[in-house]
Amino acid sequence: MQATRSVYIAKYNLKSTENLARPRRRVSMRHGAYRQFQVFLIMEFFYSELLRMRQDIEQSLIELEEPLQRLSNRNPETTGDIQKQLQDFFAAFCTLSSLFNNVGALSLLAPCMEAEDWELNACRWHISAFWEDYGHIQQIKHTCFLCKILEGGQLLRGLEYLQEQMRDLQAVCEESKKQLEGDIYGDQ
Repeated sequence: MQATRSVYIAKYNLKSTENLARPRRRVSMRHGAYRQFQVFLIMEFFYSELLRMRQDIEQSLIELEEPLQRLSNRNPETTGDIQKQLQDFFAAFCTLSSLFNNVGALSLLAPCMEAEDWELNACRWHISAFWEDYGHIQQIKHTCFLCKILEGGQLLRGLEYLQEQMRDLQAVCEESKKQLEGDIYGDQ
């Protein structure tokens, strides 16, 4: 009788443990699916924010073409006229520069993401590309500041250098946007 009772208790414990384990696995699976969904939403937000920033940068670069064109189509003008055009360009350029204010926040978000290694590598690449673009922006700012104090032939050389820097920035931003779109939409 004692042995039968022990076997019964053992079977009962085994069955009750199995019953408890099943719901936990379901909860665990649900938790895993929920976690994957959270990662998906974070990645979706991250990439949509990157794409929005790239589109805003592209639009801002388009808007800078006119002030930049005025700087390059200069007739024999006075230094004061060129400085006025440079001031107009710089005011429009500050709008472009302000678009990089969110790069720091995106940089902080990346290490918090629990994604696959390849996804994190892609995120890191895109953030690095933004920081490179930001470096170009800073160079252009300093060139503008330098041009403000130059005169004559030095000013004209400074403006030519500024235009080269802007072309470089446009090319780099365009390439980074293509890479981002390729990562988001797949290389079709």
